[in-house]
Amino acid sequence: MLKQGKPSEINQKPVGTGPFIFRKYEKDSAIMFDGNPEYWKPEDVRLSRLIFAIAPDAAPTLGL
Repeated sequence: MLKQGKPSEINQKPVGTGPFIFRKYEKDSAIMFDGNPEYWKPEDVRLSRLIFAIAPDAAPTLGL
């Protein structure tokens, strides 16, 4: 991204060669990854999908 003159996209379009492939980011909702079938150690990738839910307000709701 830096070589392309787009440093602001580094956080929005991550790249890498790890066990998971970035798929989608939904602001204040979730970030999603798929398992990387071409990871150099495929036996370490046991999940086909990984989703992190984002809680913009971490205060618990007790419903009392």
